[in-house]
Amino acid sequence: MLRSISRPTLGYIIIATLVLGPIALLAAFNMQLEPPVSDIWQHAAAIRALIADLANPANPFVVSDEGSRHFQPLWVAGAAVAQLFGLTEWDILRAAAILSMFVFGAGIFLFSRAFYSAPWAPVALLLTLIFAWLIRPQHTGLHSFHTLVYSAAYPATFLIGFSFILWAWTIRTVEGAVSPWRLVLLSLFMLTTHQLGAAIGLTVAGCFAVCWPGASLRIRVITLAAMAAGVLLSMLWPYHNPVLQMIGGAGSSWVGGTGFYTSQYMAAAFLPAGLGLLAFYQRKYWAVAMGFVILSGLFLLGLVGVTIAGRFLMPMILLMHIGLAGLILQIFEDPQRDRSQKGLLVGIAALTVAFLHCFYLYWAIGVEQRQRAAETHVFAAVRALTSDIPDLEPVAAISGTAWETVATGQRIIAIPWPEPEIHDLQERQAALARIADPQTSLAQRRSIAAQYDVRVLIADTDNLPEATVALFREQAVRVRSVGSVMRFDLFD
Repeated sequence: MLRSISRPTLGYIIIATLVLGPIALLAAFNMQLEPPVSDIWQHAAAIRALIADLANPANPFVVSDEGSRHFQPLWVAGAAVAQLFGLTEWDILRAAAILSMFVFGAGIFLFSRAFYSAPWAPVALLLTLIFAWLIRPQHTGLHSFHTLVYSAAYPATFLIGFSFILWAWTIRTVEGAVSPWRLVLLSLFMLTTHQLGAAIGLTVAGCFAVCWPGASLRIRVITLAAMAAGVLLSMLWPYHNPVLQMIGGAGSSWVGGTGFYTSQYMAAAFLPAGLGLLAFYQRKYWAVAMGFVILSGLFLLGLVGVTIAGRFLMPMILLMHIGLAGLILQIFEDPQRDRSQKGLLVGIAALTVAFLHCFYLYWAIGVEQRQRAAETHVFAAVRALTSDIPDLEPVAAISGTAWETVATGQRIIAIPWPEPEIHDLQERQAALARIADPQTSLAQRRSIAAQYDVRVLIADTDNLPEATVALFREQAVRVRSVGSVMRFDLFD
């Protein structure tokens, strides 16, 4: 069987396994080391709710009959498997991390074969995406080793891999090589899984449908119509309507966020990825260039207060890396360069990749684990402190404990990030803020808590002023603690 596989394909399988395999394993087995702001806790809560009742799952965050945007095909399928084999939400997330890296690797292979002409293109693109970073920012939606090692299981990461597959199939469709029905099904699946990631993937796919050379107007229209059909069909998803979620308001506040527009992030984004812009003048890259221009325009909306606009920086970097990988391939295809020059370049690249790989593995497994050991106790502490409280009895989770609390299965008054399915989230966030405010009187605090059937406040006291902790202690009828996490019973 191996004899039937070409050397470039076999080389890619080996290199992808060596690069993406450790990412998948690190992500799979370090999940509960993640800090309070990580998305992993939300996903654990959603899968847990689906495992409990696949047909009519309760909202994973608050006591409500409303659903959740997290009830998407990946987690629904995972919950069904968990029910069948008696698995937990963490088992599903570990499997998701491994599956995600397989999709990521497969997507890179398919896209490279469709887009580039060089047989070793998949290897060049994979190594560029993972290692061509001077500064390594860490945020969901990025595709560096540093980010994938904690976000491999996230739907946003799945969407990177599925976007590569979508772009490959779009190219093949306009070339007449595959049926447009593939685009219908994949667009449907992507939009129901992760709306922002799907919007990005579909935007760039549309650019390929419009700009890819040599196609007739008829096949371009059919290709775009196939993707549009998938978007419309996604509205039939029984758990939520992804199209309405995209165009509707979040109904909540979202304070803070990453400084995507800082000089550090700009340097991380454009060094060295910005070199890939040099490839965009070539006819084959016009679709990539068009996508980059559209995403750049959306990114600039963040300068006028559109919070989510910063997330478009991630696919901008990815598109520049596509260009950079193309430039690297052109160097190796240049007949003017002899074997010794190419060998030197390969040697330098291999040593660089090996150094970064080994350094990061050491850092991730050793130093980072020790530095974050205290944070792993928050989840265990919350689980221990709420074990006697029914899951559907909400608690007031403040001071960075909200996500770990819902990951235990416990409901809370409000979550800190937008959730379109919770229509009164803004009011809930305001109520929680008043409960957490030390200026709120004891009578007012108890009155607000009673409105939401809350009798317990959970807080990580490392993130609270000592005076506030002392006040909560004084006003509570009972206090318990595990590590830095404290439980204050507001009343019996």
